[in-house]
Amino acid sequence: MSAAVTLREITRENLRAVLRLAPKPGQQASVASNAVSIAQAHFHPEAWCRAVVAGDDVAGFVMVEDTGLAVPPAAQPAIALWRFMIDAPRQGQGIGRATIARVVEHVQRRYPGQRTLRTSVVPGPHSAKGFYERLGFVATGEWDGGEEVLALALPAFDPAQRLLQRLDAIGRALAARPDALALIGLGSVGVETARLDAWSDLDFFVVVAPGAKAAYVDRLGWLAAAQPLAWHYRNAVDGHRALMDDGVFCEFAVFEPAELAAIPFAPGRVVWQRAGAPGGLERPRRALPDPALPDRGWLVGEALSNLVVGLSRLARGEVLAATRLIQGHAVDRWLQLTEALWPGAGTRDPFALERRFEQRHPPQVATLAACVPGYRGNVEAARALLAALRAHADVPPAVAAHVEALCAAAEGRG
Repeated sequence: MSAAVTLREITRENLRAVLRLAPKPGQQASVASNAVSIAQAHFHPEAWCRAVVAGDDVAGFVMVEDTGLAVPPAAQPAIALWRFMIDAPRQGQGIGRATIARVVEHVQRRYPGQRTLRTSVVPGPHSAKGFYERLGFVATGEWDGGEEVLALALPAFDPAQRLLQRLDAIGRALAARPDALALIGLGSVGVETARLDAWSDLDFFVVVAPGAKAAYVDRLGWLAAAQPLAWHYRNAVDGHRALMDDGVFCEFAVFEPAELAAIPFAPGRVVWQRAGAPGGLERPRRALPDPALPDRGWLVGEALSNLVVGLSRLARGEVLAATRLIQGHAVDRWLQLTEALWPGAGTRDPFALERRFEQRHPPQVATLAACVPGYRGNVEAARALLAALRAHADVPPAVAAHVEALCAAAEGRG
């Protein structure tokens, strides 16, 4: 099997294709028709049914019982496999195994604590029991309405591992397209996997053959083949930000090999690469932004200037403008000054100094919290930032007095 297998909502566009599916002769006595299953789902809120799609083709149907969707929901909800079939011509291609893997992923996302997936099979010469046993299901010794109950032990859910698996799935989807050359993971799904966690997203580059870029940027079927998309938008000429239907957020860009020479990026990791593609695509040829920090005097001057202008606008009633100057721009300069005074542990993000600031500078978290109290706290923020600057830098007394006077004036406006 080369095409990626996904579970997609049944819609008016794919309903007829789902209804046309049929198992092999002899299997029909073991599973209800898809028409009957979909009709039953209409009257059972706990039924969750999806089309099994291999590449772009509807190849099967699956329905689970999710007791968390019942009315009322179960106190300890769980999911069981209710109906499942693969179209006769598509059997034996690995689609069934991949479908069960997608169902397990769905269970683990929805109920991370669920440790078994149960199903039942009709006994007889055409029973699906052997298929399930090859996947690790075992007989429980229970029977339900003449059907034998099987169960699959589920591993503990690792959301970080899911992201790496999703990236692998994107690689498999790209491998099915002859003009795709490589998939490069970046950041925490690149060479910095040690900081990968449940809140990480997918950052990656797709490298394609010359002349193929527009097709990948304009049409995202290759990405949806790995997992259906709930939403996306084009955030740059080269790429998109996208939310997959299971909550995985990704940001990517598409480049042709010659373009990478002009793109600054941190070294990445080759997730997939076509044989014969150029080597070294994961290594940047253009330097990252200069990590050197601006002169400390300039940083202090900019921070003080932002306080003066911000407080003046606050006194005028321009609260939003003041907030951006005081709790945004001035705080940015404080972050840079903090880095210059006390270089933090770990790797500093070359594009965004605020990334992982709390982990790199634990002693400064209290000061940071005082400097960013929110929309109604600009006077307090200005005073906290002025105190921090005076404690660690040379602040002219006249400027400090002027900032204090502006704070008093803004307070007077109430």
